[in-house]
Amino acid sequence: MSRSSYKWIILGISFMNIAAANAIRFSFSIFFVAILEEFRWSRASIAGAFSLSALLLGISSWFGGRLVDRFGTRKILIGGIIILSLSTIASGRIQQVWHLYALSGVLVAIGIAGIGRVPHSVLLSNWFSRSRGTAVGIAFSGLGVGILIIGPVSQLLISSFGWRIAYVILGLMVLALLLPLSCMVRDRPNQEEGHSTRLSSNPHTKIKEEIGGLYGANDEEGDWTLGRSMRTLPFWAISLAFFILPIGIFPVMIHQVAYIIDQGHSRMLAASIFGAIGFLSSAGRLIFGPLSDRIGREKAVTWSFACSITGIIAIIC
Repeated sequence: MSRSSYKWIILGISFMNIAAANAIRFSFSIFFVAILEEFRWSRASIAGAFSLSALLLGISSWFGGRLVDRFGTRKILIGGIIILSLSTIASGRIQQVWHLYALSGVLVAIGIAGIGRVPHSVLLSNWFSRSRGTAVGIAFSGLGVGILIIGPVSQLLISSFGWRIAYVILGLMVLALLLPLSCMVRDRPNQEEGHSTRLSSNPHTKIKEEIGGLYGANDEEGDWTLGRSMRTLPFWAISLAFFILPIGIFPVMIHQVAYIIDQGHSRMLAASIFGAIGFLSSAGRLIFGPLSDRIGREKAVTWSFACSITGIIAIIC
């Protein structure tokens, strides 16, 4: 199969993996209510598991990139799927609060990191030299689609079988759907020609390509190494934005379903409203991805952050 054809398969696999990873991650908001009702633990202690998960996802991104460079994307994806599937299945056996933290807070986070943004950012960069923003926007719209689907589906499974069996079903679905797809992944277009699957002999090549392309650097200006990138204002501005925005968004998402139910609304309505967040998230990614190809990455990401900040301010007001 030609590169021009196979890259769309890669895009589809990336979409599916990102959708499933974030579906499992944010299904925590739906299971939150069922776990609260059974164990009567405090809301803060349950939500703390998600906070731990978010922290580990951030930390694991540092190491995830190095692992992808060393072992290739396909191996990391397969490992992440297996960990995510088994830890999700095991979540159905939770009996004590530390079980919740060990499974949802630690192991699920590691699995999600293995099939999340870092490996797929590298994979898509390898396959799409042009219209890269569009490709990333389409693939990452899977995040919103995953949330859109997982809300009603999780609540339906919980209502039909109980939350423990629902976790088992979701874990088996991850394994059955994603593992065969990820085994099809080729790390690079030239892998079929017998070339090495390593990304580059220079571990900073991708940083150079991405940041250099974003801010107009070229080979004559030197490689965009990590050290050089950290001496620029845009690097720290983006890092700070990705640190602050989740603080304003995730706490609302985690408690949203429970809050709507507390107001006397049905569980399915609460799950559906939660899923609507996913729909709007996907729409935003499908807009800003192609937009970045047209007006530039810097302007597109600025408008994206501005929209998120406006939403947070609207909630506060």
